[in-house]
Amino acid sequence: MQAQIRVIDVEAGGGDPFFEDRIPMGIGLDLNPNFIKSLAPDKEVPESIFVHVFIDSEVSIVSARDLNDVFVQPFSNAQIRLSHAHAVNVERGIHMNECTILHADFVDSEVMLVYCDVRRLQFRSNAKESKIRRRLVIHESTITHLQVSRDVDWLNLQGAHIHRAMIWCKKVAALHIWQHSQINNLIVTQATIDKFQVKDGVIKRLEFAPEAKVEQLELQSPKIETCIGILPCSFSELTLQAANLWRMSAVSRADRNETADANYHYMDLWVGTLKSRTKRVMYRIFGLICGYGQKPSRANTSSAFVIILFGLLFTIASLFSQNQPPNSEWNQWIGSLSEISQTVEMRWWKAVLESFYFSVVTFATLGYGDIAPTGLLVRAAAVVEALIGVAMMGIFVSSLIIRYGRT
Repeated sequence: MQAQIRVIDVEAGGGDPFFEDRIPMGIGLDLNPNFIKSLAPDKEVPESIFVHVFIDSEVSIVSARDLNDVFVQPFSNAQIRLSHAHAVNVERGIHMNECTILHADFVDSEVMLVYCDVRRLQFRSNAKESKIRRRLVIHESTITHLQVSRDVDWLNLQGAHIHRAMIWCKKVAALHIWQHSQINNLIVTQATIDKFQVKDGVIKRLEFAPEAKVEQLELQSPKIETCIGILPCSFSELTLQAANLWRMSAVSRADRNETADANYHYMDLWVGTLKSRTKRVMYRIFGLICGYGQKPSRANTSSAFVIILFGLLFTIASLFSQNQPPNSEWNQWIGSLSEISQTVEMRWWKAVLESFYFSVVTFATLGYGDIAPTGLLVRAAAVVEALIGVAMMGIFVSSLIIRYGRT
């Protein structure tokens, strides 16, 4: 088995290559500074080199260490089948094109896979701080199992198909999933992702550990089927897109209380995006009354507020009407309650009780008839309270169904 190797001095500006020839490869190929030196012992190895490797057969291992730039690809119409690919401290990147790899292990390197099929890929770092950009780009490739360990700078998936991806590190500067990439199962454990972007990507199952956090979330035409473990604390800022993921996660846990809270925050953020001021005001009132149908207790509180408000109105009108002549303009335009107006001297606390009793009966649309409103304003107030009562009872029942009627 042979491989054609071309070593180019990057600083020379595209002149004659430092080395170009076919060499016997054996069961594998170990690319490192000593190996490059052995190719041309009589020459001094340049500081910045580009190593281009052409392989035409199946080999056991291809390894690259302490180099600037490595490019591995097959000869025309050949297929590369590697049992193991390994790279350590490849500064400008190792590029693998049209390779089939059983196991790939990349450490402190910049990696690009194009049209590759990898059974297991591990991307990790051994150093806490490294001058090398730890970036992984997967373009139009298929990965069965992807594991990311330690801090990385950039994960970029373009048209990739990944069966299972596990981000097992503390920090990821950027995670981009776009160009119709598909991930069947994405698990984020204890990682802080500075920027998480999904554009025209598909994630069938997105799972977050409690320690995972996303600083900035950008979703553009994504398709996320299932979310698990996502909480408001998973995001530094609860945006509309983050709230949507939160409510999907709450639904998957079948937690009714959390689902209602997530739906409420999602609706509250969605209302803020409406351009029409009239619609925003109407939805805000709806949210204030019943929490967008997610909080029946708020509907009860709103009903109690309406009953107390109209009870005070009836009390004030009735107490003032006692000091007015029977045919006065006050009694004609403002009015009172029949039970109070017919009593010459009713104590104030009895008037309060009668007014609140009438307010409750009117709100519930019971209509006993023992107390009747007199005067234009009091009658109009009674009609308005009855209409509000009918609406509030309907809102309360619908809120109960929305909150507790889910299966």
